[in-house]
Amino acid sequence: MTVSLLLIASLLLPHCMNVEARNSALCYLSYRPAAELLEFAQQLAEDAIQYGVEIFIMVDDNNFNISAINTSSNVRLLQISREKCLRHNYHKAINTGGIGY
Repeated sequence: MTVSLLLIASLLLPHCMNVEARNSALCYLSYRPAAELLEFAQQLAEDAIQYGVEIFIMVDDNNFNISAINTSSNVRLLQISREKCLRHNYHKAINTGGIGY
């Protein structure tokens, strides 16, 4: 909740300061996006259009089918294959004691 409020404030702050946030983006990181996250991101994206902020959701679970999710064109789902991550040496970036690769 606190993070969401901070993100909303970050969208509104440039408007209050007469500063435009052109070419800005906000990306949520999620193992599997919950329905609440998708709904919130879509609501936020509707408001973010006027500030030039794009909304993304990065899905970490490669077994999760992002094409099955119906979102507005204002929210883009991203997914990078495990193979591509390994090829670019981006693995084991955060070790939380969970699933090991």
